Amino acid sequence: MIQINKRNIVVCILLSIITFGIYGIYWLYLLVKNTRSIQKNTTSCTGEMLCLMFVPFYSLYWWYTRGEKVKQEFSQHNYASTGNGIVYLILAIFGLSIVSMAIMQSDFNSLKSETHSEQRSAKKISFLSYLKKYWFFAIISPLFMIGEVLIDLMQPKLMSRIINTVVESGELDVVMSSIFSTAIEMIVLVAIGGFMGLMCCYTASRASQGFGNDVRVDAFNKVMSLSLQQTDKFTTGSLVTRLTNDITSLQDLVQMILRMFVRAPISFFGGLVMCLTLDISFGYVVAISLPFILIIVAVMIKKAIPLFSVAQKKLDGVNSVVQENVTGARVVKAYTREEHEIGRFDTANSD
Repeated sequence: MIQINKRNIVVCILLSIITFGIYGIYWLYLLVKNTRSIQKNTTSCTGEMLCLMFVPFYSLYWWYTRGEKVKQEFSQHNYASTGNGIVYLILAIFGLSIVSMAIMQSDFNSLKSETHSEQRSAKKISFLSYLKKYWFFAIISPLFMIGEVLIDLMQPKLMSRIINTVVESGELDVVMSSIFSTAIEMIVLVAIGGFMGLMCCYTASRASQGFGNDVRVDAFNKVMSLSLQQTDKFTTGSLVTRLTNDITSLQDLVQMILRMFVRAPISFFGGLVMCLTLDISFGYVVAISLPFILIIVAVMIKKAIPLFSVAQKKLDGVNSVVQENVTGARVVKAYTREEHEIGRFDTANSD
């Protein structure tokens, strides 16, 4: 992270005058540290300060070279600097180094302010901040899912009751009465579970769709505010992928968190408890099979994550080819390059 000292320019100039230049030396030391910081140079600047103070004409060389480097580093961070090497050199020749210091400090102050503004904006943007508008749906959806899972876990218990009645009782009337009453219970529970499942799908979809819409709007506004240099750096195809496929993946993630991330652990632990209540010997089956299942899942996740990154990059290439052909359709037709562009798309699409 770039560490920049921000100073009030008027105060620095007044203190330099009042202290007969002593504070000016300290101010210059801070500027030297700033120039090293934006270049990510962590070495001591004591030697550079001694050369500035005691080596003749070194200050002229320093102002020119540092001015150009600062301008270059600012452009790489997409910030425009007021001064440059030529301006600083001319001011230093005429003994106006304090003006050069004021200009450079002004540039550093602007960089510091914009960096803080971006950091504050970044802190405000979080995963949960986009769900705040849909907090009601985000809270009630897992509750509906919990109800649906609990009802699903009750079904085997009811089925075992019917089987036990058939096995233990030989009387037809008793068996039919038990089957009829248990079947009514199962139908009622299925109806309630189905209603809870539908409500879970509806509320989770409302939350995830609203989340995706808000993220996509903010991402689109951010893309529209990028400079041409930044757009070329990211490439149009990559930005299209970010606005479409990536945000859709986040949207699906929200829906999975509200549904599957709740359903899976409750189904697992609830099913384990139900198995043990039916027969304790089922625990041996779970204890033997569970390590193999965990190993298989871990291997699949380890293999899938790198493939996902590769797929995203290849999707960027497909979007880039499509965007180029859409914007340059007239040029392609004018030079009869249709077959070539079709081949490019086939190559990117089948890669």
